Amino acid sequence: MSREVRLAAVPEGLPRPEHFEVVTTPVPTPAAGEVLVRNRFFQVSARLRTLLSGAAEGTPLPSVRPGESPPSATVGEVVTAPQGSGLRPGDLVFHWLGWREHAVLPAEACVPLGDALPDPVAHLGSGWTAYTALTRYGGLVPGDTVLVTAGAGGVGSLAGQIARELGAGRVIGTTGSPEKADRMIADLGYDIVLVGGAPLTEEVDVVVDNVGGDHLRAAVAHARPGARIVLVGTLAAQLAPHLSGAVAPVELDAFQLVLKGITLRGFSDPGDPSAKAEWTERFGTWLRDGAITFPHVRVPGIDHAAEALHDVIGGKHVGTVVVELQEDGMRIGDAAAAAGTTPRALRFYEQRGLLPPPRRTRTGQRLYGEQEVARVRVIRELLAHGLTVEDVAACADRLHLLEDDVLPRYGEGVCTRTSGVVDRRIAALDAEIGRLTALRDRLDAVRGSRARAAEPL
Repeated sequence: MSREVRLAAVPEGLPRPEHFEVVTTPVPTPAAGEVLVRNRFFQVSARLRTLLSGAAEGTPLPSVRPGESPPSATVGEVVTAPQGSGLRPGDLVFHWLGWREHAVLPAEACVPLGDALPDPVAHLGSGWTAYTALTRYGGLVPGDTVLVTAGAGGVGSLAGQIARELGAGRVIGTTGSPEKADRMIADLGYDIVLVGGAPLTEEVDVVVDNVGGDHLRAAVAHARPGARIVLVGTLAAQLAPHLSGAVAPVELDAFQLVLKGITLRGFSDPGDPSAKAEWTERFGTWLRDGAITFPHVRVPGIDHAAEALHDVIGGKHVGTVVVELQEDGMRIGDAAAAAGTTPRALRFYEQRGLLPPPRRTRTGQRLYGEQEVARVRVIRELLAHGLTVEDVAACADRLHLLEDDVLPRYGEGVCTRTSGVVDRRIAALDAEIGRLTALRDRLDAVRGSRARAAEPL
């Protein structure tokens, strides 16, 4: 079985945990060309507020209706994949069907991750957004003064560090609490942090704006001639209970934009795979060298996903927030799929003593490791060779000797290396074949004699 979080009711105002429900469902079955993925991590973002309100139009991700699971950036592990897809069981992939333990999606919707980053969860960070905003759209050059609004969020917690690595002369951030400000200065590359609406007094060259509203107005007022302002988010509107999250009104001094030649540009993913690959490699190098860190919070278990969203909207955390689904082992559905059988067969093997009792999660769910999956493959091969369940049970304590694809190398008579039971089974089958052959011969003889007796004299 699998579980997923669904929207139970459209929120009036900001979403709360009671607007969601956790539903148990069968592990989905992939169709031709589809991949079954067991999700390990998914991102929880405040931008979901817009999708949950039902008022989103023209957004890259669709609105979420009651009964549906929200989309989110997700890292998962391939359970099964179609031939020719280039994916194998165990591969880590990136996709957008989060807020559920298992996902089925087309192979082309899965992006293989490899080992470019030292921790796969870092693929859920917003570093690519921050990097693109600073370089491609913000045109940051060494010595620039950079302003990042909401500097402790998913984008901001990386933007300050990246700006520093790219040679910014001064990095200014905004946030809502002194505790976050202290961490931003100590760990996240900021020189000064404005707390709770404190006025901006310095001129800036590049702005990465995640808030809108008063923050954007202040940025325009203090922009140097030729400044580049990149609009990444609209948290001021998305987190306002009286707004839908789909509109973000703000009044700007257009005269200042014209007078100073300020560039004001909304962020959009450039969709350049080569540039994205280049960023990932650079990000991995920075992480391994310790030049930057990936600030994030891991929330354990899908049961806490809705609460995690509530905390993100409330500004509780620093950095990216992810729900972690990984457990030390596979659930019964994943293990059965990996072994090419069914959960019912695994339970039967356990009842008949072919498999040892599995480990259990805190909630009583079975957990299987790679060793158990390999043993199930051996059991199925032995049964396919004509052995009975009793035959296999007789050598159950020696099945581990046949794991790791030993069967294809040894071929016929494999169990002679484990137990004499197979020899006895083959002898019994040979005897049965001999008995049936003799019976057939006798019947043929009787039928022949009757045919001759019936012939006319």
